Amino acid sequence: MPVERQSFKGQTFAPDATKAPRLAVMAALDFEFMASPTRYDVFEVEPDKFEILPVLRTVRWEGGHNGIKPYKNPPRPGVTGNAMPYIATQVQDGFVHVPSNIEVTAFGEKREGYTHGFQTLNGDWHFTDVWRRPYMVGGEVSWDRDHAGYMAFLRSVAKLLGPIDDGVKKALERKIRDTLARRKKRDPDSEDVDTLTAMQVAFAKPKRVRKPRVQADA
Repeated sequence: MPVERQSFKGQTFAPDATKAPRLAVMAALDFEFMASPTRYDVFEVEPDKFEILPVLRTVRWEGGHNGIKPYKNPPRPGVTGNAMPYIATQVQDGFVHVPSNIEVTAFGEKREGYTHGFQTLNGDWHFTDVWRRPYMVGGEVSWDRDHAGYMAFLRSVAKLLGPIDDGVKKALERKIRDTLARRKKRDPDSEDVDTLTAMQVAFAKPKRVRKPRVQADA
């Protein structure tokens, strides 16, 4: 008898416990993404084709962590404290807040918000980004990953950050050169890659977009 694969969609704001599937996963609070103009990494999206994309920071709605004031009565599942005042201080220090209610595309579908939640077996909630989606085979929970959708999201965040700082750019240039040099050393017969062209592709300037307005929670 074949084993049936069962996929699930998560819920976003104010999850309804009567509809959400219960999964054998650990609890995880909801979160917001933040990005820094100085934190990037090199991604090889195709053989010898590189992209420079932001490294995201996760700030969870966790009372008592990072000075986040706990809620006496949490307004919804997945939050135990108001993270917005802490996020505001991080913005003052140079971070960019990526609001969790923006429109994104995941698994080919447009949706509002980049997080969704799944109820756990003990009644807690597990929140993750919408580019991860659980499925079950024989009672075991695994995760599908929409890599292309997530990369597209990182590109949109890069547009919010604007041009890369010269110091960061030089460090990433070295990383690309080192990657190509190691690859050539492992396989001397491989086709030569134009390092300059590879870096020009990686550092192509993104188009600027207007930053979305953010409203802090009351």
